[in-house]
Amino acid sequence: MVRRDARNAFFLSLPLTVVLAGAVFVLRGHANERSDRVYKQADLIAKVLALVDSNYVERFDDDKSWQLVYDGLKASTGKLDRYSVFLTPEESRPFAEETHKNYVGVGFSALPGAPVITVDFLFAGSPAEKAGIVAGDRVVAVGGRSLEGLAMDEAIQLVKGEPGTTVRLTVRGPDGGASRDVELERARIVQPTVLDARLVDPERKVGYVYVEGFGDSTVDELDLAMERLVAQGMTALIIDLRYDGGGLLDVCRLFANRFLPAGPIVGIKYRDEKEGVTHAADPAQCRWPTLPLALLVNGQTASAAEIVAGALQDHKRALLVGDRTYGKGVVQSIYQLPLDEASGRSATLKITTAEYLTPAGRIIEKSVTRKQKVLGGLEPDVRVRLDEARDGELTRRIRLLHVPEKWRDHHLAATRQTLPDARDRQVDAALAVLRGETPAQDF
Repeated sequence: MVRRDARNAFFLSLPLTVVLAGAVFVLRGHANERSDRVYKQADLIAKVLALVDSNYVERFDDDKSWQLVYDGLKASTGKLDRYSVFLTPEESRPFAEETHKNYVGVGFSALPGAPVITVDFLFAGSPAEKAGIVAGDRVVAVGGRSLEGLAMDEAIQLVKGEPGTTVRLTVRGPDGGASRDVELERARIVQPTVLDARLVDPERKVGYVYVEGFGDSTVDELDLAMERLVAQGMTALIIDLRYDGGGLLDVCRLFANRFLPAGPIVGIKYRDEKEGVTHAADPAQCRWPTLPLALLVNGQTASAAEIVAGALQDHKRALLVGDRTYGKGVVQSIYQLPLDEASGRSATLKITTAEYLTPAGRIIEKSVTRKQKVLGGLEPDVRVRLDEARDGELTRRIRLLHVPEKWRDHHLAATRQTLPDARDRQVDAALAVLRGETPAQDF
């Protein structure tokens, strides 16, 4: 994803009757930048909204009028392509949290299906962990308000808030004894994205890391994982990008750069050819330029993960093992649209603005020809498919890897689960590739 500054977004803070009249005024003031067509369209929409607000049989209150605007923007942006979307203020925060792989809270996860709120696990170094809260504790009140009868989502929203603000939790231990009050300062909680790091083949010292996405801390997490593996004598590495749906462009570029000493990492093709950009590796950011690599990919490897895979494949730094990747090769620019300065509320517009190209100029984005043949994505060097049963095990394993290792045994016992094994046909094929062998392939 590529961030750009929001432009001319003030019109969203105006009443419905003048919402697009204000936009028309802005367009008129920037006649050199905006086409006459856009001006006429904005003027038409403003007239329609004003007539609806003044004459519709039911009077619009503030919430209903904004919902009309939101619904219209959602419908129109949704027709652009499958990735472009307009998000209301209520939808914008979880979207940002998912994109950056962090959220504001106190740093624990609630156990699904248990009484509200039962602590399942805690993130390392979080306010909750520092305050001595442990897995199995029950939060029975927030700020003096009892949670009895509340749905879990409602209860969790009471705990969340703005960074630096405080929240008082009333906590009762797993044994059901006396409750205690704990005052916590909300903070930005990083959700790990490098979820597994181990020697998958201890005898040959082959390392393995699983990367779920590319958030703000992913490269730092990779560096720490690699330090531990190098200390164990790692001689080769498998990077698992299966079910990695992508993330931030700058982060995935730096991730690939850790293994690439020079050359292009990704090309970005905008609508106007003159705006095309090629991002090259920075030699100073490369740490493991010669470490033998194999990358695991599948049909859910997408976007930023495909950029990493495409760069390492084109530069012959790694062989791809698994199945053809998803084929999401377009840039979404994210525009924050402020609604109210006092409250900090804002909407979000995410629209497709460019196309990714691998260093060799390959198009990642999938399309459909007249013969309905799906193109795009990255073809693996070694095609090995998983059966449905193992595929289900793999997705379950990834979900369980979200639980920090410190609390994983407690979670497995509480949910009556076991952690599926890390090895499968694709991992074994990657090990064979790193040994210089040619594994059997699926066609």
